[in-house]
Amino acid sequence: MTRKEYLEAVLAEVEKYPVDRAALIVSVDRRMSVEDALECVNLAIELKSEGRRVVGVDLCGDPRAGDMKDFLPVFELVHQAGLGLTLHIAEVSYSELPPDTDVLLSARPTRLGHATFLNDPEKDYVRANKIPIEICLTSNLLCKTVTDLESHHINAYLQQNHPISICTDDILPFRTSLTAEYALLLAKPPLGLGLTEEQVEKIAKFAHLLGNTPSSPSLIAYLERISSTTNPPAVEIKSYSDAVYYNYHALGLSLLFVPTNGYKPRTGSTRTELKEKDLVLDSVDIYNAQPKGTKDSRSGFSIFPSLPSLLRKPGETTSTSTLEVGHDTTGKDFVAFLGEPARKGGGGGPAGGSIGIWCEWKAGGEGVMVEFGGDDARSWDRGKDAVWSVLTLFRG
Repeated sequence: MTRKEYLEAVLAEVEKYPVDRAALIVSVDRRMSVEDALECVNLAIELKSEGRRVVGVDLCGDPRAGDMKDFLPVFELVHQAGLGLTLHIAEVSYSELPPDTDVLLSARPTRLGHATFLNDPEKDYVRANKIPIEICLTSNLLCKTVTDLESHHINAYLQQNHPISICTDDILPFRTSLTAEYALLLAKPPLGLGLTEEQVEKIAKFAHLLGNTPSSPSLIAYLERISSTTNPPAVEIKSYSDAVYYNYHALGLSLLFVPTNGYKPRTGSTRTELKEKDLVLDSVDIYNAQPKGTKDSRSGFSIFPSLPSLLRKPGETTSTSTLEVGHDTTGKDFVAFLGEPARKGGGGGPAGGSIGIWCEWKAGGEGVMVEFGGDDARSWDRGKDAVWSVLTLFRG
């Protein structure tokens, strides 16, 4: 079996699941030659260009093997192809490692595996760039890279509100599962970390978009994941002094960033002219198919590719109750799940310009707004059957 046949066999299983539930990261082993690593990366790029669900490349293997300077051109190809780059880094103590952690960080990874033995300057760099860290509690304990959960580096990153992802490392040799890893977060010390359900919910949703900068690794990784069946998405920038829109028409997604720290963007600025570190994501517009009869002033957006998606009630961070929002979800479905809206409007009828009805819900600093389209959205007496056209998540 060739490497490509192997990857295609794995993808055949991965692609049985929705696009926002499963995707493939192609691994490169540190023990490989540069030529073999290049073959793996080129296969990842080729499969992505064919529309297969490949979203990134991962560096793994014996942390003592290989000269990572030789791999830098290979990692650059990963970035050029719009794929994510995960690097296993600082897995064991520095006395056992080649001095390549700085080399790996210079490759601009979008995620880090383990990152157990970073020194202080390296930690500062990771925190400043908000690079998400994959945490594998059971693996670290069994491999004796940490003595106990109390001294695990996850605690420092939790205190600093740094993005992390709970992982298994490998379910077979470590005899664990993702459920078991989350159980360690909730279990009381010394059997676990004793976190609250609210804290665990926050960890599980570390990639939540709101509050990110345009160039944050979490946001970049998200966009790469949902665009896995297309080419890297083009973005249209519309900048004003109080708001900057990043419109991903091919993804059915519009991101609204607001300036912070006294920054006032110049109207008409290009992306290279913007100070992205001073922009934070304030709201996200998700586009559905426009029902017949919709008068859409924001045309040109494709359908969001990750439908159906799960929506939780704003402000209820510990609730497991969710609404599966699909292409045909109606006003009746939203109200049944979210309750009566805090605000609503539209539905003026033909004489009022056929403004479609809209509803808004807010709680706990979060909000959801739904705009409806089609003939049923022209009046409130038919609004329960109207299908949504734009779903907005916002900080409120």
